[in-house]
Amino acid sequence: MKIAICDDNSECNEKLNKMLQNYMRSSDIEKYDIHVYTSGDSLINGFSPHKYDFIFLDVEMPGTDGFNTAKMIRELDLDVDIVFITNLKEGVQRGFDYNAKGYLYKDVTDDQISEKMDKLISERLRSNKDALMKIKLIKGGSVILSLSGIQYFESSSHQISAVSENETHVFIDTITNLTSKLESKGFIRVNQSNLVNIDYIFNITGSSVTIRKGGKITVGRAYKQAIDSAFRKREAEKWRI
Repeated sequence: MKIAICDDNSECNEKLNKMLQNYMRSSDIEKYDIHVYTSGDSLINGFSPHKYDFIFLDVEMPGTDGFNTAKMIRELDLDVDIVFITNLKEGVQRGFDYNAKGYLYKDVTDDQISEKMDKLISERLRSNKDALMKIKLIKGGSVILSLSGIQYFESSSHQISAVSENETHVFIDTITNLTSKLESKGFIRVNQSNLVNIDYIFNITGSSVTIRKGGKITVGRAYKQAIDSAFRKREAEKWRI
């Protein structure tokens, strides 16, 4: 889970950062990143789609204010959740022009942060677009993963490994259960043990699929036709105008 905080007031940044870290600890969430910015311009500089899951954005800032920052964010990313932070009670409706997920006042409490984060995460977990997935790790604790970053799931000895480019998380589930949940989110079964993110399939050769930066995975005979069809459909959509 990746979160950005953007406020020109360093004390407000520090307070919100601490509250979010408290929330992560109390929710037993181990894997998260919080990045702090002191201006809208610094947030926008180097911004890219899916860089963050949630952005807490101050309304009043010198230079590019929060509303104009949100406008530029929406030109790049339609899916990131934006929550405005403000002292103002007037003009808050303007934020909904940028599909904001609400407002928090700068005297926000830990309970209010917890309530807002619970709601944001619950909505993401139910969403079909760039969804998040919460898993309880075998080693203890939990993580919230973005499905778009997972290359494939692999089943072994009644355990599931969620494999991304730089890390692997192990939890208890079945590949059949995951398939039923994730087929509508761009994942396809390639054999008895593997469920692959179609966006990471670089090529299909003979009886295997090549995963971008992840080597090859054998394709089961019973799954070959469905995989070929899904791959052709994805390639055709790339060229659709």
